[in-house]
Amino acid sequence: MIAFYCAQNTISLNRSAADALCHALKEGNILHLDLSLNNISHNGAQMIGQSLEGVCSIKKLNLTDCKLDSFALESMLTRLTHNVTITELKLDKNKFRPTVDHSLKVNSLK
Repeated sequence: MIAFYCAQNTISLNRSAADALCHALKEGNILHLDLSLNNISHNGAQMIGQSLEGVCSIKKLNLTDCKLDSFALESMLTRLTHNVTITELKLDKNKFRPTVDHSLKVNSLK
């Protein structure tokens, strides 16, 4: 099992950081991705979602307290609904307000 953890507040997932992470996701066999407690920008969320949309080995994705707003969440969830490997998604303590649409998309990942 390969796990990838970004230590608390060590990165701000802007476009360049997300690009590097996306490259690593495409190259490796990461099973657990923990980005909790990092600031993920809207562009970063979109890029991560795109990387996780296709063939990917990640089973657990932790985005707890990443300051995701509704726009970032929507862009990521739209992509993640096409991912068949993720079995656990943590979205606690973010800036978005859950909506029925978000709940349906999160539930479709299970």
